Amino acid sequence: MLGRWTQIARTLMQVVLAFTVICASLYLLALDTLDRIKAAPPSSETRAMPVSELQLWALWPVIQVLPMHQPHAEARPGRTFQDCDTCPEMVELPPAHVLIGSPMIETERFTHLRFPRSLRQKLRHSNREGARRVVTLPRAFAISRFELTRGEWLTAQSDPDWEAITGLPARPASAHAFDGMNEGERSPQLNLDWDDGAAYARWLSATTGQTYRMPTEVEWEYAARAGSTSAFSWGDQVGSDLAACSGCGGAHDSTAPPEVGTYDPNAFGLYDMHGSAWEWTLDCFRPFYSSQNNSGGFHDKPDCQYRTVRGGSWQESPWQMRSAMRVGPHYYNRNEGTSLRLVREFP
Repeated sequence: MLGRWTQIARTLMQVVLAFTVICASLYLLALDTLDRIKAAPPSSETRAMPVSELQLWALWPVIQVLPMHQPHAEARPGRTFQDCDTCPEMVELPPAHVLIGSPMIETERFTHLRFPRSLRQKLRHSNREGARRVVTLPRAFAISRFELTRGEWLTAQSDPDWEAITGLPARPASAHAFDGMNEGERSPQLNLDWDDGAAYARWLSATTGQTYRMPTEVEWEYAARAGSTSAFSWGDQVGSDLAACSGCGGAHDSTAPPEVGTYDPNAFGLYDMHGSAWEWTLDCFRPFYSSQNNSGGFHDKPDCQYRTVRGGSWQESPWQMRSAMRVGPHYYNRNEGTSLRLVREFP
């Protein structure tokens, strides 16, 4: 009898050892794959991943679980510019291969499953921040340094050609419904829906002769992460008084978003990517990513009813402003927590 249990224990040890060896091998292979990708940044001429499909498949299970590191150069503040005196300030970001989504061990990744929903809904949205994957952004682009301000919005609304350019009637910034909200020109413009964002991008494009649009989800997360793989660009803990949210600490905790640029920027030189206001993206919301989609393009479909917002807001808890967090409200959702920032394409 003792011999039988000894044999079972020996077999279990062999299984554990084999499993450990396999996991360690996959981890080392994943590190090597990310380093190889990092060593060969993309360009408009060379978009392909510098590794084989087999290496990407071996990388896949590891990045679903562990944070790993970004497969691109260290993030640094980009060139800033404006296309006109009243245009948003823009920051240029380089092309890159970027790790998108969150690992399964990230704190509060599954917090949304605690809320009362049907089992079907919970299962459908259980992996809303995955499947994690490496995506290629082959061209440099610029993104707004700050969220759209009330002053910039009012400038656009006062243009007599606004309706002719955008197809929407002018809508001056209205008074906020909450007491204590900042009404200054440098405060973020809230109460914007997806159509407002698309209209402002059309107006700015027509005014400057450049191509402006809302960012894709991939572009937004690349900009927000600024080289990080942690929950927030500064680390895995929300800290205190680092952003405007409900539970972030400081003078603006649960009160109202302050003027843009109040908090420190991330490594790219971008402000308020976490908290302050939800930011619209181009993408039609879907409950999970396609693990095979390595393109930096956006997801769309005819008559899309739900568009993706990112970044959390002054009203939300810290877990909702993590870099990978995704929410899909109706495109016509126009509340106190929605704003935007734009992308400017380069020729």
